[in-house]
Amino acid sequence: MKIIITVLLSFLYLNSFAASVPPTIDPAPAVSKTIIDHWPSSKVSEGKKLNFFQKLQVKFVQKKLAKRFNEEGKSNTQTLSTLALIFGSIALVAIFTPASILALLMAPAALVLGIIATGRKDHTKSSRTQALLGLIFGATTIAIALMAILLFVAFWG
Repeated sequence: MKIIITVLLSFLYLNSFAASVPPTIDPAPAVSKTIIDHWPSSKVSEGKKLNFFQKLQVKFVQKKLAKRFNEEGKSNTQTLSTLALIFGSIALVAIFTPASILALLMAPAALVLGIIATGRKDHTKSSRTQALLGLIFGATTIAIALMAILLFVAFWG
């Protein structure tokens, strides 16, 4: 319940605390310069004191931002690669089950995520492999679905 309240409060006060954060609070180290650069300098230099809920929101946003970026300040492609692999695997398995509608939804998602994750420069070998497998599984699922549709039309046409 506390987590839900914190999340709701962070969304409610997201705009109000960004303009009133004093410069002494250090956001996530990897992205501190980019965040502070986007805040209006006149509001930051005022140095207003934060209340308890605003401090909670700052900590919440810091942790969220720290998870999104690696040590060099670049976004993590591991998440996109993992999602591409998961969506591609689910699509490939689901195309042979009665839940083939799920496969038709997951395959394009795997294909798009695999293309995006493969095109990024800041990935490791394992994340690139995951992205390529998701791309291959998604493309294979789409090809199987297209062949099934063509066979259905050819025989029932």
